[in-house]
Order: sequence, then C-alpha cells, then structure tokens
Amino acid sequence: MRRWLLFGIKCRRALKMRAPGWEDPEIAVVLAQLRAHMLSYIYASANAVSEMVQQELPAKSLDSINEMVHSLMRSFGVVLNTKAFRSEVIYDADGKEIYVHSHLYETISSLAENKAGGIWHPDELTWFLKKTKQYRTLLDTKPDTYFRRVQMWGKSIAECRAKFYSLRDVYMNEKQAASQPADAIHEARFKLLTELFEDVPPPKPDVSANQPVCKLSNLWSPDELEILLQCLVDITLDIQQHGHSDKIGQISATLKRSEQSCVTKLQAMHEKYVNKSSYHRAAHLPDCIYDPDTPIHKIFNAGTLESFVYEACAHIDQI
Repeated sequence: MRRWLLFGIKCRRALKMRAPGWEDPEIAVVLAQLRAHMLSYIYASANAVSEMVQQELPAKSLDSINEMVHSLMRSFGVVLNTKAFRSEVIYDADGKEIYVHSHLYETISSLAENKAGGIWHPDELTWFLKKTKQYRTLLDTKPDTYFRRVQMWGKSIAECRAKFYSLRDVYMNEKQAASQPADAIHEARFKLLTELFEDVPPPKPDVSANQPVCKLSNLWSPDELEILLQCLVDITLDIQQHGHSDKIGQISATLKRSEQSCVTKLQAMHEKYVNKSSYHRAAHLPDCIYDPDTPIHKIFNAGTLESFVYEACAHIDQI
C-alpha cells in the first residue's frame, strides 16, 4: 500500500460505499469475524475472512462480503492516521453500541505482530512480510540495502527495521513455545516466520544513535518545495484521470530524500497552511499555495490532511 496518498483516496471512497445493502448487525458480524480471524487476513487473504463471514451471513454473496471487508479496512487506514476512532458507530443485533474503528484498533493492537515496533495496519503488515521475503537474500550481504528495499511508504527505515526485529521476536517466542501451532493459519504463520527469521541474529546496537545529527542536511530549499508541490499536483492529476499514479514512487528519487521525509514535509506544510493561512510568509510556504488559480491551492483547500488529495480529485475541474 505507496500508502499515504492512495490510502486516503481509497479509504474516503470506502466510507461512501460501505452502508448500501448492509444493516448494522451484519457489519457487526464482519467486525467480529475480522477480530477472530485477523491472522488469516494478514497471512492468507481477505477472502479467507469473507468465507467465515458467509457462514454467519449465508444470504450475502462472497463478492459483497469481500467488498465490505476491504471497505472497512480501507476506511480504518485513514482513521489509524487521524486517530479519530469514534467517528463511526453501529449497533449490533442486541442494540449494543460498537465504535467501528475503535473495535478494529483494539483488534490489531492485540496482535503479537503489533506488540512492538508500532501499531501497523494489517495491510501494511501483509505487504511488509511480502517485501521482507522478496528481498531476504540481501539481508546477509547488504543489510543497509535490504532495509531500504523493504521500506514502506510513509514509514522510515528505522521504523521498518524496528518492525522487522519485532517480527523476529514473534518468531522466537513461537519457536520457544511448548505447544505446536494450534491450527492451519498459525502453522502457516510459523512456517513463513521461520523462513524469514530462522537465521537472523538479534539486532546490533545502533552506533549512530549517539552521534550528533546535522540539522542543516534536513533543510528544504525553495526549489525543493516547488518540486515537491508539483509532484503532488501531478500525482493528483494522474489519480483523477486514471485512478492511480506511477509517479508516487518517483518523488523520493527526484528529491533525493526518503519517502518519510517527503510525507512529513507535506504534513508540516499543510498544517502550517491550515493554522496560519493569513501569515504565509511567517509560515515559510511557497506563494503558489495561496494563489487561488493554482492547482496546489485547490488541493490544500480540499480538506483534512488524509483526505485533501481525494477531495482535490473530486473538486478540481480540469487542472
């Protein structure tokens, strides 16, 4: 999931398409099955969860259930960034109030995979495991290259390294457990973790942690800011016209900065724009953001941080 921009777009769409044809008690069943079978979602597929849901809701087609599962998880992706966990409420068959995103957050927080290294969305865990396996041969010979390759969009290399070794801890705990894997999905999980971490030693101490950091290297020049904003406009246009953009992966290479640095800078610029829109010179933002005739102005005015790209797609006529 190049997760940050496209994630927001998909999630906003998911919120709009979630309700039609579904009653609250039926959605509550989906949430319950996601909680019971989240490991299947991560280590097998969403379809595995949908099959469990269909046993409880036989009148629903598998395609419809799959759409609901993906829709809930995509909308949760936006909320996981904003922490607005009480934004959606439903009522189960007994009339009990369920906060959809709080329920999902509690579900993923209980995973052993999220006990360390940060709380990651299940989709992020799935993709990270795939990338970890894909580039596994690099770890022994080129560890720095390896962690650059497995870096996730919106995550720093340090975050990805921490999650990697937290997953190794999951493997070590499972390996040392006296009992065998309880069922097929736990067996599949242990098999994959063994394949990834069996020969991985504990992490070495981070010798760079005590070294002074050069702040000047993190400063953005006016030209870099202009390039970053133009990249955002280009991506928005691509998504508006084609539903996706191949340019997302090019931002980091173009600016010679990490993806996390680009995301953080966009977040900071948008926050300054929202909070100091009348004082743009004090906020050190490019003037083009305040020009109502520019595409970037329309994008920055489109809504909250996680949604402004999606809203721009909906409201920019033809840039």
